[in-house]
Amino acid sequence: CNSHKMEVLQQLKTSLEGYQVLKDIEEKTKVPKEQVVLGGSLGVFLVVFFGVGMPLVCNLIGFVPPVFLSLKAFEHVQHTGKSERNHQMKLWLSYWIIFGFFNVIESFVGIIIKLFPFYYALKVAVLIWCMSPTWRGSSFIFDTLFENAKFLQKKLNVSNDKSENIPKNPDVLPPPPPK
Repeated sequence: CNSHKMEVLQQLKTSLEGYQVLKDIEEKTKVPKEQVVLGGSLGVFLVVFFGVGMPLVCNLIGFVPPVFLSLKAFEHVQHTGKSERNHQMKLWLSYWIIFGFFNVIESFVGIIIKLFPFYYALKVAVLIWCMSPTWRGSSFIFDTLFENAKFLQKKLNVSNDKSENIPKNPDVLPPPPPK
């Protein structure tokens, strides 16, 4: 039994030789790369299959990279044209609306969510899809659910008298109220 374990560990060590990242981790931490991979695999297994710490992991994945990317986009849009600026702002504003929606819904149905074993894995996948500038999932969801909802638009435009103070050009914000 012990020789079988050693044989499996040796095979794992041999198969990991081609990964420079693992060599670097092994060199810096002084922990053998096969133990790093086994420990990481155990961590992923616990998080995905048992949901241990998954709400925290989900929120970290859904919050930290988008904050960085939103700030980067904010700096970038100051040096780009109007079309690119609108695209970037729409992507990140719609992402934050969706992220907020997930968190508000979770606060109301937290107990029910625990009945769905892969809810957090699915949430991470959706948030990554939404934050990806390549896939633009947040823009797709926002366009599908919010902008194309004609019945909401009709309800908002019922009375034209109340909409006089709303600017017709969405790029122009109304002046701040007097102090």
